[in-house]
Amino acid sequence: MEKRKLYPIGKAAEICKVSPRALRYYEEKGLIRPDEISSSHYRYYTTETLRIVQLIRYYIDEGFSLQETEELLKRDSFDQLEDLFRIQMAKTREEISLQYQRLDSLAAWYGIIREGRQVLDHRDDSVIVKHVPSSMYFYMDAEADLSAPDLNADLETEYFSKSKGHGHTMVDMGGAFHLHFSSIEARLTKTTQHIRLLQTIYPNARSLHSTTQIPGFLAICTYHIGSADTIDKSYHRAISWAEDHNFQLRQDSYERCVLDIYSTCDESKFVTQILLPVQEPGAEDSVRTSDDEDDEIVKRELSRLSHIIRHGHSYE
Repeated sequence: MEKRKLYPIGKAAEICKVSPRALRYYEEKGLIRPDEISSSHYRYYTTETLRIVQLIRYYIDEGFSLQETEELLKRDSFDQLEDLFRIQMAKTREEISLQYQRLDSLAAWYGIIREGRQVLDHRDDSVIVKHVPSSMYFYMDAEADLSAPDLNADLETEYFSKSKGHGHTMVDMGGAFHLHFSSIEARLTKTTQHIRLLQTIYPNARSLHSTTQIPGFLAICTYHIGSADTIDKSYHRAISWAEDHNFQLRQDSYERCVLDIYSTCDESKFVTQILLPVQEPGAEDSVRTSDDEDDEIVKRELSRLSHIIRHGHSYE
């Protein structure tokens, strides 16, 4: 009978492209065992064992745990193999979905950094009218003292804690933070009022707890550059423009944090977009209930804008 070819642990590790330590680890976990141990305690392995090592590496590279790998190595039945592979495929799809979501989150943050830099480069303080599309947001409500020096930091710390408590991960949401103020007047006088902190939530989020759909709306928009302490000047610029162009504003406002403490330590480089919702003709300050109504309102407002343009008015 032909004698089996035996490989010492160093050679076996070289053939399998693993370290001798990995072979000892697989042995410790019961996945392999040496085919022969010399009197000097040297380990030797046959070609069959090396094939098992390659199989272990394959299973681990495919994402199987050591426990699952141990079950797979038994190769007891096709049913068992199919079940384990089916489970692993489902896990892999979930991981891929998470990676795409992480990419979306990174792209959103990258986008607002680029936006903020462009505003800073051009010192853009123009006032425009734009339609803010409908979107789903994670939100947190708070009664806030607007004179507090660290208002945003306190709110965002509480926000992160709440989102985590509701099962959200950091990549479930993305883009700029939005602060919704129920009263422009209270915002400008820095008095206590109801605030809603919002951030766009992605379709594959693990939880929809504390989420809300905000219908699209028309808004007067401008950028504020610098600390929030002087944001009232930018509010007045936008409000004056709206009055000059005969826009009726709602009582509330949004502030979209483009560049803040998460992007720069220099407050003079903070960029905040102010959004002042336009009052719907013939309606009170209330949330619209129909996308058709949204479309009709936008058409009417755009028609009015066209009239302004024809008469020589600019947006700036």
